[in-house]
Amino acid sequence: MTRNKLNELLNKVEREVEEIKVRTEKVVGAANEIARSSYNSPSQSGDRYHSQSQADLAKSSLINMQDFQQMLKQSLERDLPESIAPICYVELIFNDGETSSFFYVEESPSVISFKFVSSSSPLGLAIIGKRISEEFELMLENKSRKGIISSIE
Repeated sequence: MTRNKLNELLNKVEREVEEIKVRTEKVVGAANEIARSSYNSPSQSGDRYHSQSQADLAKSSLINMQDFQQMLKQSLERDLPESIAPICYVELIFNDGETSSFFYVEESPSVISFKFVSSSSPLGLAIIGKRISEEFELMLENKSRKGIISSIE
């Protein structure tokens, strides 16, 4: 079995990183321009503060996505996992027949059109370390939900 789903996610993340780089460069450039143009103007200190905050947010977003990209690459270098651990693609079948598939991660990134489950979430905690065909039990609001691991990639 190959790791097609992880490769698909990596391709999307690589595109996102490039888009975030472009946005970050624009935001940082605008913040620098505002800082230069309002250097001696106390009335524009709020503009400087706001633009610098936006630049810092953009940089942080870029760093977070680049870190996630690196973790994905490291996951792809390893063999297929035998049990659930970050980062892998998981498919579940609940006892009521409902199915669910998602990427199992330590922290959920903001990547549009992909579903993530954090290892610290209730579902994440219920399935960590489980293998294909193993059963799991999820407790939510005093209700139990059981299922089986159908695939790990």
